[in-house]
Amino acid sequence: YKDQTVTGDFYALPIYIEGRKLNLIIAVNTDVSMGETPYEYVTEESIVYDAIDNSKGSVLVVDDSAFMRNLISKIIESTPGLCVIGKAINGKFALEKIPLIKPDIIVLDIEMPEMNGIEFLKQRKLQNIDIPVIVLSSVAREGASVTMQCISLGASDFITKPSSESGDLNEVSKNLSGLLLSYGQRYKKTKELREKANFLKTSQLSQLNSEKANFSTSTVKREETKIEAHFSFGFSRQEKKEIQEIRAY
Repeated sequence: YKDQTVTGDFYALPIYIEGRKLNLIIAVNTDVSMGETPYEYVTEESIVYDAIDNSKGSVLVVDDSAFMRNLISKIIESTPGLCVIGKAINGKFALEKIPLIKPDIIVLDIEMPEMNGIEFLKQRKLQNIDIPVIVLSSVAREGASVTMQCISLGASDFITKPSSESGDLNEVSKNLSGLLLSYGQRYKKTKELREKANFLKTSQLSQLNSEKANFSTSTVKREETKIEAHFSFGFSRQEKKEIQEIRAY
């Protein structure tokens, strides 16, 4: 229920259904009264894995068609080095899931209700999300204005969905797998280097902080500046060189 009030003695137990947090109210006595405004809730698919293979590139599939979500997922799961980490029925749900599941790459449809692919790409840019996106849509065609718009908004590449009359599914599967592996593994490597750099930076700053009593304030500030400069943008100098090599590849 939306905007409900509860009175009386009760336990509130948070539970999660399809990625949504709900409160399960368990009454202790008969004085409990609940709100009466129904909450309009749109269900969506959610995948929960007991263990994710961190050696694989993780993919978030965003498409309003259950058939396409399952088809794309089968292509991904049949590709060595890739796994599906989540699914979303539109851009809104995808944005909510990204900070929770942290995918290495996203497969994105364009025509979806509530938040379409274009709006998702705009929000991705506003929120400084750097996860690569492969657009997979029937309207994404070579030279089409919507395709150019997606690329200008930061999409890495696009593939046209095969229609029932034309297009080879095997060719689309091959192209999709290739793009996901290429962009996904590059991003995954960059992400791992960033996490490593942030860990080292935090460790060095923590050590400096624990020893600052032995140094003057100006010396501590100078050393902090050195550490910040060394790990600027979340990477060490050596790691920046590695990233340039990864991107060049």
